[in-house]
Amino acid sequence: MEAHVLNGDALLENFPFKENVFVCRECLMDGPTDAPTLPAFWAARAAFIAKEYDATESEYYSRVVSEFEKLATSNIAAVNLWFEHDLFCQVNLWFTLDFLSTHQPGCRVYIVMPQPDPTWSRFGQLDRKELSHCYNQRVPVRNDDMQLAIALWTAYRTNDLYLLRSLSLRHSRCFPFLQQVCQAHLDRLPPMSRPEQRLKAIRAAGITNFDSLFNEFWKTEGIYGFGDLQVKKILEKNH
Repeated sequence: MEAHVLNGDALLENFPFKENVFVCRECLMDGPTDAPTLPAFWAARAAFIAKEYDATESEYYSRVVSEFEKLATSNIAAVNLWFEHDLFCQVNLWFTLDFLSTHQPGCRVYIVMPQPDPTWSRFGQLDRKELSHCYNQRVPVRNDDMQLAIALWTAYRTNDLYLLRSLSLRHSRCFPFLQQVCQAHLDRLPPMSRPEQRLKAIRAAGITNFDSLFNEFWKTEGIYGFGDLQVKKILEKNH
């Protein structure tokens, strides 16, 4: 069968394909990522999400882990990964490709992406016709692309910044903004966190309403793909 993996639930309503749809509900750009085994990884993520995102560990397993378990055990001939270009989506994509390399090694893999846009446009802004066009422009993941994704996930999850910077210089149709995305990750690390500095500057300009602040943040920092929860966490940390 042909399967589809969506990065989050926002795309479901207008999604042109109704069968064999799996949803990645993770936010791997936040929290622990390194663990010796997959069960240990899920346990660490469940504990983190329960603590930071007003959820329970059982909810994490039922909403997040179960989707990957179904993906691993389904009879899949081809899978389409619907992931956007920003850091939030790309880290989830690296993990998903690494997961597929182990759990569905024989299936054909394609990446479906929105058209390159400097404003970091999202699938949620597209109608069914436009989404079908994106599907028709999908990019096949070749072996060297898969190996790059596995290496990127390894570098990210182990916080090997030297390796991540080196890998960011590779060229792949599957990751058209790789260098910018990896640099954005490096720029958000202490002591000079780019997102924190930008939010401080917006506040200093007198913008305090959250919706206005969030929109202003996205104008220049859309590459991070942060949602409300991630921005609110940064604001609370620096309040």
